[in-house]
Amino acid sequence: MDEKLLKSIADDMSAVKKLMILDLAKQGVSLTKIAAALDVHKSTVARMFPSGTVDAVVKD
Repeated sequence: MDEKLLKSIADDMSAVKKLMILDLAKQGVSLTKIAAALDVHKSTVARMFPSGTVDAVVKD
């Protein structure tokens, strides 16, 4: 595979991961639990989104 295709696949996977995180947050799963499942710190998950994005999704 060439690097352009690999980057495209990686970008798509990142977008899917973010959508899944937002969906879990909307279902009431805490960022702490999501971060633990991903084996990263809560702040790492929070930095994946612009400020207030997760809070806005959870409030809907």
